[in-house]
Amino acid sequence: MTAPVPPDVVALTSTWPFLGPPGALALTPMAGGTNNILYRVSGATLAAPTYVLRLAAPHHDERHMRLEHTVLTALERQGLPFAIPTPILTAEGAAWTTLTLAGNPTLASLTRLIPGARPAPTGLALTERCGEALGALDAALPRVALDEPQTATSWRSAGALDRISPLVPDPPAAFAALPIRLGERERLRAGYAWVMERLPALYATLPQQLVHED
Repeated sequence: MTAPVPPDVVALTSTWPFLGPPGALALTPMAGGTNNILYRVSGATLAAPTYVLRLAAPHHDERHMRLEHTVLTALERQGLPFAIPTPILTAEGAAWTTLTLAGNPTLASLTRLIPGARPAPTGLALTERCGEALGALDAALPRVALDEPQTATSWRSAGALDRISPLVPDPPAAFAALPIRLGERERLRAGYAWVMERLPALYATLPQQLVHED
């Protein structure tokens, strides 16, 4: 996402006092994000630690932030072969705070900068290593225990076919617009009704675990 006017540096240093005095900090927009706005937070000297400030997307709420913190903390404790961007607690002991950005309240968290570079999406050189990392992540996620498992569910957890696309909120109504014969349209409607009636019982019997959907 494109970075807007940066957040107030004074607010950052009061939330995370270890960052030092406001005049010693530099906030640099980081490119490449899709859902969040990221800033590199640097100190006055090269020896000072570098951090990443994440400004969550508008659709993120405190429920999402709480879930992410729980999952990231649990993954960090498992000693995976790669670094985990676990949020650094604020002075009040919270995993996130609310900053004012362009007049709007925005949820924000701070992590240490993990050294490395984002691989090119078309490159194959790191494909094997990425696959190994994803495999380790998939093996670790089932070991993450959630106090409120329902916070991690979405429409995919119940197979809600009417929520797959915002362009088709009512599949049976969409069937009526298809240029097909009446008999074929009725078979589609009957098949859809048959599936939707049986989905809740089917999904109730399936094993469930956390997955990384990206």
